[in-house]
Amino acid sequence: MKGTQLEPFKKRWFCLDTQDRKQLYYIGRLNSEEQGTIFIGIARNGYTAKEITPKSPCGYKWKCGILPETPQRVFLFMCERERKQKQWLEAFRQV
Repeated sequence: MKGTQLEPFKKRWFCLDTQDRKQLYYIGRLNSEEQGTIFIGIARNGYTAKEITPKSPCGYKWKCGILPETPQRVFLFMCERERKQKQWLEAFRQV
């Protein structure tokens, strides 16, 4: 079901590889092996990244969301601060 949060949030660390157009995520700050990768394509091919404030954050302490969407999947990332949310959105747009 599109747009439904089925799993509890888990804290992850992210790195943006602008050369290869992908976002890598890690379980911990010091992990060297990525847990997953999200390819960042172009809008006309169905890739977007939007600012979002979840309607029902269900007690989550973070209210600043980013909604990256690929043709295969929609992700929801929550940032601790609005400043980080804006930085990530700008980075997505530059890629």
